Amino acid sequence: MSHFYAQIPVSARRTNATACGHKNTGVVTHGASWNGCIETRLWHNEADGKDWFTVSMQPWHGSGDSQLICEGIVGDRFSLMGACIDEARIKSSQDAYIERERVREINKAA
Repeated sequence: MSHFYAQIPVSARRTNATACGHKNTGVVTHGASWNGCIETRLWHNEADGKDWFTVSMQPWHGSGDSQLICEGIVGDRFSLMGACIDEARIKSSQDAYIERERVREINKAA
C-alpha cells in the first residue's frame, strides 16, 4: 500500500495525473518552466518515524539555480527550516522557537 500520494490538479490534461510512493521510495515531483524547476521531495525518516519534505529550485535544461527553499516535517509548521522562513516571526513565539530549536537538534544528529 502506498504511503505517499502526488497529484497534478491543474494542467492542460482533462484528468488529474497522480503518482504513489512507498515509505522506502518516497515521491519526487518537478514543476518546471524554461527558467528553472521547483522540486518537491517527500520521504519517510525511519530514525524519527516522521514524513519529511524539501522544496528546492533546480536547473531545468541548463537554466535556473539550485537552492533549498524550505524543508521540514509534513504537517508540522514549527519544523520548517529554509530560506522562506521568517526567523523574527518564529522567535516572537516562545513555544514555536523552542520547538524549532528541538527540531534543529534532531536534524543535526541525523
